[in-house]
Amino acid sequence: MKDFALVAYAAVIWHRLTGKDIDLEIRGGKFFLQGSLAIHYLIETGLWKLLAVLCPRGFLKGLFDTDGGVDLWIHKSMLSSASIAFYNTNPEIIAMAAYALTKLGSTFRIYKKKGTKKDCWILVIGSKRQVRKFAREIGFRESRRKRLLDLALALYQLPPCQRYAIFSNVL
Repeated sequence: MKDFALVAYAAVIWHRLTGKDIDLEIRGGKFFLQGSLAIHYLIETGLWKLLAVLCPRGFLKGLFDTDGGVDLWIHKSMLSSASIAFYNTNPEIIAMAAYALTKLGSTFRIYKKKGTKKDCWILVIGSKRQVRKFAREIGFRESRRKRLLDLALALYQLPPCQRYAIFSNVL
């Protein structure tokens, strides 16, 4: 991961859950958690799916923090809308994310994008009401994504012609 704050947060949570410290390593400008065999065990055995069932908010927050983002749509020099997207090449992970969102009463769409080596699935939360609900109930821990979502929600309060002027000055 490229965001040190998110990796450091994961290390703190790991320590709270297990009582053990985990080493952070930097390779190629990215941060990695070392010694997280329990996480690999959860993935290999499929037990990670229990997280979506038992703790849907935390499960979704983790997914969107790692492979999600805020997409801003600009049309004719106006910021017209914002959406939350989650990208993954594993259809099983997309299905569990869809399950967790449905359990929380959220609506979304799933798109499949053909790739040269692997296909990519994109889960999109697109309506203003659902984007606000995502911010309120799930949100982002990762600072850049959190700031972009907060900006999009603040811009929603303005007329479309004013949104882009403020958006282009902020970024």
